Amino acid sequence: MDSQTFVAAIKDVVAGAAADGCMHAYSSGPPGRRPSQEIVELSSWFHALSDRDRAMVQRVARDVAHAAVFGFLCVLDGVRPIEPSEAKGDFELWFVKGGRRHLITPSSGEMLHDLFSAG
Repeated sequence: MDSQTFVAAIKDVVAGAAADGCMHAYSSGPPGRRPSQEIVELSSWFHALSDRDRAMVQRVARDVAHAAVFGFLCVLDGVRPIEPSEAKGDFELWFVKGGRRHLITPSSGEMLHDLFSAG
């Protein structure tokens, strides 16, 4: 797996799934036997919205999911610091399969957050 494949997978199974999962819970009703009160309230509120407003909420959910994943990838890329000191560490993300190791966050080349935003 290379950086591009990783980012494509993250876009699908993290960002897209987060927004879609929330929208499903709001539109289909809260999952489980004892859903949280917060999800019950959000679902009730969502059902009271007009079709246009529901579509806008879906757009907001996708935008928020995209922003969260983008921000996390910025942290992995080292362009959004999470340490208060001047001498900051680096993150290395490796994909290991079949005894082979592939560096997903190389120190040179296109950054993950750029790949994420590009497509």
